[in-house]
Amino acid sequence: MPMRYGCSSCGIRFSTGSYHGSSGVWCTALYCRECGASIILQQSSQTFLGAFSCGRGDQARSYRYEFIGSVKPHEIVIDPGNNVPPEVECACGAKGPFGPDGPITDQPPEDFQHDSLFGIRRSTTVGICPRCKRQTLRQRGEWIA
Repeated sequence: MPMRYGCSSCGIRFSTGSYHGSSGVWCTALYCRECGASIILQQSSQTFLGAFSCGRGDQARSYRYEFIGSVKPHEIVIDPGNNVPPEVECACGAKGPFGPDGPITDQPPEDFQHDSLFGIRRSTTVGICPRCKRQTLRQRGEWIA
């Protein structure tokens, strides 16, 4: 269930988290840590659910991901035998590895806390906006697709 964020200073809106799309596709709402651009990561149900069975005999399979939004490349393939993650780049110029620590992420914005089981604690916490860099970013609720 994705969490929606919004900034009262610059008006940016974005979400983070996974949801089920149409035709057996899973989506993850991502954003750029540098500019706040919204990006969607699409993957097959098989790829999405394969993450839960890591280490159970499926190591030889490659995983295909497709980005929708202002990021390059628009498609990446992860080979489990390659320990170097592919690099992604936002239209704003932010570059780095594909994954939660890279510039394109589904991790909570700065100053929001993680909850070890469900992702984010619901709170009145105010975070730092990735676009204007002011501490005016708030959680605006959750949504289901």
